[in-house]
Amino acid sequence: VGASGHTDRTMSNHVDRFLLNWAADEPDRTAVAAPGRRYSYGDLTEAAEAYALALEELGLGRGDRLVVVIEPCFEAVALLCACSRLGVIWTPISP
Repeated sequence: VGASGHTDRTMSNHVDRFLLNWAADEPDRTAVAAPGRRYSYGDLTEAAEAYALALEELGLGRGDRLVVVIEPCFEAVALLCACSRLGVIWTPISP
């Protein structure tokens, strides 16, 4: 955890580094395509950061487990990225 109280981004794993690199290099490039909508790497990074902050506020961190009932959607991808960033082990369950 860094001085700000948030996870040190240098400890991020491959998924998070991949996302952050794409967001820095091409923030407007499509990261997720959903019916009727496309989400950019900038959108995905912003959503993942918001979810990561929320998960941290709930006390979740590296090695914790999270089970999520969620449909395949942009939010699921963003939550996966957030969990990856924090080292949270996530298990998605389709409703």
